[in-house]
Amino acid sequence: MNNKQPIRFGCHRFLNSKPFTDRLVERRSQIGLDIRFDHPAKLADALKAGELDLAFIPSIEYLLIPDARIIPDISIASKGKVKTVLLVCAKKLEEVRSIAVDERSRTSVVLLKLILKTKGLDHIFFQPMPPDLDSMLKENDAALVIGDAAFGLDQIGSEVYDLSSLWYRLTKKPFVHAMIVALPGVRIPARVLEGLQEAKSSAHLRIPEIARQESQKLKISVGECADYLEHKIIYDLGPEEIEGLKEFFERSVNMRLINSSSTTLRFLEK
Repeated sequence: MNNKQPIRFGCHRFLNSKPFTDRLVERRSQIGLDIRFDHPAKLADALKAGELDLAFIPSIEYLLIPDARIIPDISIASKGKVKTVLLVCAKKLEEVRSIAVDERSRTSVVLLKLILKTKGLDHIFFQPMPPDLDSMLKENDAALVIGDAAFGLDQIGSEVYDLSSLWYRLTKKPFVHAMIVALPGVRIPARVLEGLQEAKSSAHLRIPEIARQESQKLKISVGECADYLEHKIIYDLGPEEIEGLKEFFERSVNMRLINSSSTTLRFLEK
């Protein structure tokens, strides 16, 4: 690849990425990025197809791209309740036989299956669907909804489970929802890596303005929006997050929830 060609970078538009991606959009020409926005599962498919060089993808997708490399120090993670990965049940969890799952992120689906298996609930039908709760529950006992569509669902009075909270209760480790992964064989210039790290390190500075802007779109308070970004979302991929990621990969492979023979973490050298 010509060093002067922009790196094709993919990211989702959920609220949790905005403090990071807004800065990248501002500096995309300077850094050398051609940015494509889409939902997480489509970004993973585009990366696998070679349509992207680099993408913020659901963590489990990394295991399905041989020789892919993880950009160090950056993730979207949570430690305990996150409010945007929710299982909404129309009946008691033990009675659930079918679940409509949000088609936009396969990581959340694997996490749900993992948690259900630990509870002995593994005879359940899963139906991928768009994230519309009424439609999802019309023919299913429960619905898994992720991202911005999940805001407020924990207040609707049904039996609602926050999967990040259940994971932390199970493992006492953070959960890594997404991370930036580079396609094998693609050279990522230093200016791009430096730009990614700068966007992460300065993300907190943009939270107050983003909370004011996005709260109206999402129909939540500015305080709830800011609290989500400041206290629910972790942008680091440090030792704790890496341990949580390894635990998730190992459990997923051991339970045969993902078709992968390796859980090795390969990081792009700085």
